[in-house]
Amino acid sequence: MPVIWTNRPIPANLVPLIEGKAEVVGPANLPTDLPAGTLARVNAIIANATTPYDAKLFAQMPALKVVSRIGIGYDNVNVPDATAAGVAVCNTPDGPTAATAELAIMLMIGAARLFTRANQLMRTRKPGQGADFFSRLDGMQLRDMKLGLVGFGRIGKHVAKIARAMGMHVTAYDPLAKAADAQALGVTLAPSVEAVLASSDVVSLHVPSSPENRRMMNAKAFATMRKGAVFVNAARGTLVDEDALYDALKSGHLLGAGIDVFEVEPPDPNHKLLSLDNLMALPHIGGGTEWSKAAMWKGSVENMLAVLAGERPAHLVNPDVWPRPLKKG
Repeated sequence: MPVIWTNRPIPANLVPLIEGKAEVVGPANLPTDLPAGTLARVNAIIANATTPYDAKLFAQMPALKVVSRIGIGYDNVNVPDATAAGVAVCNTPDGPTAATAELAIMLMIGAARLFTRANQLMRTRKPGQGADFFSRLDGMQLRDMKLGLVGFGRIGKHVAKIARAMGMHVTAYDPLAKAADAQALGVTLAPSVEAVLASSDVVSLHVPSSPENRRMMNAKAFATMRKGAVFVNAARGTLVDEDALYDALKSGHLLGAGIDVFEVEPPDPNHKLLSLDNLMALPHIGGGTEWSKAAMWKGSVENMLAVLAGERPAHLVNPDVWPRPLKKG
């Protein structure tokens, strides 16, 4: 019987899909949390976003066929190492799409309208202090503003739909973008990231984390953005140089920013970005709705079971590996 290692407890409604088909070990976040000798028997992993999966771990798991992520991101999985080891890597890209796009729009509105500053002014008002908040806050109305999307995949496209309905003009850069998709959504494709940054009132990131784009939003990138612009990141914290973002916000070059992700998560409560009243910050909850969590879990289990049954999974991150995993275990 196949052995499945899960990082988190499997939802009760999905347990019947696995019962009688596999032995489940865990929940255990780290391999050292598993009983001795278990790693060598594991055929599949239902993976979270924090445990690292790399060549060192794969070398201890000769029977491993699949790492199935609960979510869209897989930056904690070394995909080349997995491919070299004959391990399929799967994700669930459809599950968090709508929830993350909606959250990005909310961050966009909150940052543009300086909601954090308004909230702090209201909460810290002293007795007898004036209550004219209206005249003390000047935000950005998004209608007729220019939104620049860096990344035009599932989430980026959904953000574009909502933004267009709000009356925004949308430009996007993505080397894989199709002109027909952009035209259908009323989006203009830009020739480069720099073109998006320089021409937009609001910039929103929707790209995966990779060594190539680590800290792509650095001091030079923020300087390229328009003075008074708004920055949004609901993708990955490693895309941003947080010191540079702090400087751009503190100096007033950027009107505001909304972020759901940090380079180190959760961020230290004393993180200097959290001291700014023109930053709207959340603790990486973009895909955190009841519906999206259920969809991501279901997709992860289905991908895993497909591989264990000798079938190609619906969402295979490293297609070059197929069908090598079937020869293992």
